[in-house]
Amino acid sequence: MPRTAAKPDQVDAKERLLMAAVKVFGEHGYEGTSTRALANEAGVNISAIAYYFNGKDGLYRAVLESIGNMARSVMSGMLDDIRTALNTGTMTDETARDFLHRVVTSFARFLLSERASPYIARILIREQLDPTPNFDFLYEGSMRPLHETLTALVAFLVKANPTDERVILCAHSLLGQAVIFKTHKATALRRLQWQDYGTRETDAIVAMILRQTDAIIATTREALK
Repeated sequence: MPRTAAKPDQVDAKERLLMAAVKVFGEHGYEGTSTRALANEAGVNISAIAYYFNGKDGLYRAVLESIGNMARSVMSGMLDDIRTALNTGTMTDETARDFLHRVVTSFARFLLSERASPYIARILIREQLDPTPNFDFLYEGSMRPLHETLTALVAFLVKANPTDERVILCAHSLLGQAVIFKTHKATALRRLQWQDYGTRETDAIVAMILRQTDAIIATTREALK
């Protein structure tokens, strides 16, 4: 029997719940969020949470999935290209450096853009500082593929084994360069006397991150000799 298409108002209610959940979970965290608050923010009946997401936990997982999908939409094609080049032996130092710059640039521009809202940032930070049982879902879905591919790329550039903890630490620090400008945005804006991260400001941050990326790779390669 063919599946009945969802009515427009049903789709709208589900999407409203998901968007509201990003805001409410971002502001109050998982434990501090009630189903009543989620329903009120979305402007739907509280029973809609159970109907569409099987409860608060299911809605939270849907939020994490949507964040992961957003991140994958920015990076997935590039990560596939990197893995293909590494697996087929077509990677060179020049292409590896270009890939590294592209990954770091894409990651930084995503974090600094409006797409990665403050609510999304707060959810991700909480999951890092105080992981919920759903952290594994977020980690396996988006964080691990990015981290492992970046680590393999770094290993190629520094001529080391990707399982070497120094290589993994190097990859982690490369991502951390961009994260600090999201988590400590207020301090950066105050010190630089900027109003926000516009095109000029983002370009300046990315240019500095790329310079530091090359320096980190160079010093790690030297340390591993």
